[in-house]
Amino acid sequence: MKKVIFSAMAFFCGVALIMGQNTAVGTTTGIFNIASNSQTGNLNYSSIDQDGQMNVLGGVANKAYNTQNGISNWSSIDQQGDRNTARINQRGFMNKSTQSQGVGWAEDNIQVATQIGDENVSSQLQRYDNNYASVYQNGHENKVTQDQRSGANGVPGNKAWANQRGAHNEIMQTQYGQNNRARATQRFAYNYSNQDQTGNWNSSRVTQIGLGNKADIDQDGNRNRAITFQGLAFNYVKSNQVGNGNYSKNTQFGIFNKFMGEQLGNNNSVTTLQIGFANKITSSQTSNGDSFSTVQFGAFNSYANVQN
Repeated sequence: MKKVIFSAMAFFCGVALIMGQNTAVGTTTGIFNIASNSQTGNLNYSSIDQDGQMNVLGGVANKAYNTQNGISNWSSIDQQGDRNTARINQRGFMNKSTQSQGVGWAEDNIQVATQIGDENVSSQLQRYDNNYASVYQNGHENKVTQDQRSGANGVPGNKAWANQRGAHNEIMQTQYGQNNRARATQRFAYNYSNQDQTGNWNSSRVTQIGLGNKADIDQDGNRNRAITFQGLAFNYVKSNQVGNGNYSKNTQFGIFNKFMGEQLGNNNSVTTLQIGFANKITSSQTSNGDSFSTVQFGAFNSYANVQN
């Protein structure tokens, strides 16, 4: 995001390979930008727009790569700033990918999206500097939304990874701050994961394998950590961390197990394991330095933890 003055004419390097009734649209303003587009199949659409505000010429050294193989795939890359990299690879039918990097002065962001199958949707947005976002989807009607905003010029950015195989899975990842990490992995069908991070150095990992599992992780503060694993079907985890240095680890194997926890304070810890059917845990920690751990085996067990 440093202002650079160039008197040279705008420079554009573009490569396009198009077969069938495909459409490609490219606009590049700036110098040393690279746009590469390759489409094989029919009725695919690609749009690449590279710009910036380093001076009247636009952005510097942005890189955009698009590859589509199949029918009716749609992709859009919008880069505003300098040294950003965006890459889309789609194979199949009616997949859609959108990538947006910066609003004028954004620098050194990276976005990667790979979609295989049909009707998968990915949306990636990055603001300010040094963010990294990765999407991999293989299957039918999966969806990923990533929103990263590091919040200031030149600060360390955030990292997010989303990986899905199956059908009708959805991942949402929102990161506002610096040095946050979010990773979500989902397999099979109808799983849902939401990771929301506001602050710095927060870490969230969600793994769901099965059918209809749901995880909702909210971190507001610094250096909070949340780990969630769910296996089989219709399990639910809700974890809310507000403060600093909180830790939550929740593991569920079975069907209809539920964990709902909140940590409002600093340096609180909760660890749970649920194996079976329709077990339930609620936990509330609203002071500092509290610790809670429990294990449930069987069916219809219920436990409530309150620490003030």
